Amino acid sequence: MFGRRRTRTETLALSGKSDKIEGACGSPLEWDTKEGRRACRTQKTYATGGYRDEDAWEAVYAGLAEALAQLELALKPHLKRL
Repeated sequence: MFGRRRTRTETLALSGKSDKIEGACGSPLEWDTKEGRRACRTQKTYATGGYRDEDAWEAVYAGLAEALAQLELALKPHLKRL
């Protein structure tokens, strides 16, 4: 139970800095911190690509890799303070 409580506390702390984090990412994120769930999450939904559109896979992967790198850079200073 300690792990879940800690994860929730950390996610709530990060969501309180969502403006700064999203600004560094360059786009909005979805912050799911609802009480009573087993997990909290931060996500971004993409409408491009998909498993059926094989021709777009390379471009979608490149975009996702770039977005993940931006998210890591945006979160890093805030994670160090938790």
